[in-house]
Amino acid sequence: MHQLQRLYLRIADDKYHILKNILEGYDNIGILSNQTDKFGVVILKYPCGYEKELFELLSDLATCLKKD
Repeated sequence: MHQLQRLYLRIADDKYHILKNILEGYDNIGILSNQTDKFGVVILKYPCGYEKELFELLSDLATCLKKD
C-alpha cells in the first residue's frame, strides 16, 4: 500500500465542508481532516502522483477558501 502525502492548509472554518466535498468527490483526489487543536488548519492527505491536479484545483479554489 502506498503512503499518502500530507499537506497542511489554512482555510476559513466555514469552508471546510465545501473543500472536503470537492476533494473527496473529485475521484477521491484527497482526504481532508480537521486539526482539532488549531482552528483554520486542515490536513489534506493525497496519493503521490496527484500533485499537479491537486495544486491546480487548490489554486482555482484559493480565493473562495481563504481565511479573512
